[in-house]
Amino acid sequence: MNASIFALSLFGVAVVAVLAVWTRWKVKQVVRAMNWPTTDATIQSADIEKVGGGRNAPEPTCFAFSYFVVGGGYFTGRFARSATDDLADNWLKK
Repeated sequence: MNASIFALSLFGVAVVAVLAVWTRWKVKQVVRAMNWPTTDATIQSADIEKVGGGRNAPEPTCFAFSYFVVGGGYFTGRFARSATDDLADNWLKK
């Protein structure tokens, strides 16, 4: 009985440690992203694409976009968000 309590306690400590490290890593990512450079740009086009979400996973909506940056430069990209079709259409209208 004593060994099982020790093993369970050790497992609990390991879970807490993993969660603490993961949370710190995510916070560092957010802080780094807040320091990214910004620029003025105009979105020239945007479209919704469906990408596979895997087995039993929701299908994320992938937004494809292109834009020109003031001062020259043409860029394209994609980002995915979980969204209903109505919400995705609403985002495109903005």
